[in-house]
Amino acid sequence: DLNKTFTETFKVLPLVISITLNRPEIYVDEFETIFGSVTDISGRKVTTGKVNVTISNESGYITSYLVDVDSESGLYFTTNRYDIEGTLYANATYILGDKIIANSTTKSFVVSKIATITNVTVVNSTVGKVTIDVSVRENATPTATSSGYTNPITEGKLNVTVNGESKLFD
Repeated sequence: DLNKTFTETFKVLPLVISITLNRPEIYVDEFETIFGSVTDISGRKVTTGKVNVTISNESGYITSYLVDVDSESGLYFTTNRYDIEGTLYANATYILGDKIIANSTTKSFVVSKIATITNVTVVNSTVGKVTIDVSVRENATPTATSSGYTNPITEGKLNVTVNGESKLFD
C-alpha cells in the first residue's frame, strides 16, 4: 500500500528569551545596546535562529532590528542611536525559520533631551525695534575650571513668545 500515514508524538520544550538594556536612560542621539540570550527551560543555550528586537512608544513610534543569535554564545545584541524623546519600550522575539517561538518581557528606557541653560539679554528695548541675544549651552557638570555651561547648542529651533503670541525661529 503506497498511502501509509505515520504519526509521532514529541514534546517541544519552551524557550526563554531574556532582554537587557545597557543603560536605563540616554540622551537624544546617543546609543543604546540591547542584548540577551535564548535558552531552553533547562538553561541550555540556543545557538540558531534570529531575534527581532522591537522598539516602540505610546505615540505609535515603532521600529525593529532583526539580529542573529550567536552560534557559539547563544547571545544576541543590537546597538542603535535613538533620536526620539520619551520612554521607549523594547521587546525581543525569538524566531526560528518563519515561526515565532518565544517573546521576552518588555523593558523600558528613557531618551531625554540634552539639559541646557538659556541666557537672554535685551540689547534694545525700543518699541518696534526690540533686539535680544539668546545663548543656549549644554548644562554640564561644573568643574574647578568650568562653570559647567559648555558646548553652545548651534542647531534647533527657538520659540519666542511676545504678548501671548508665539513664533518659531530656525
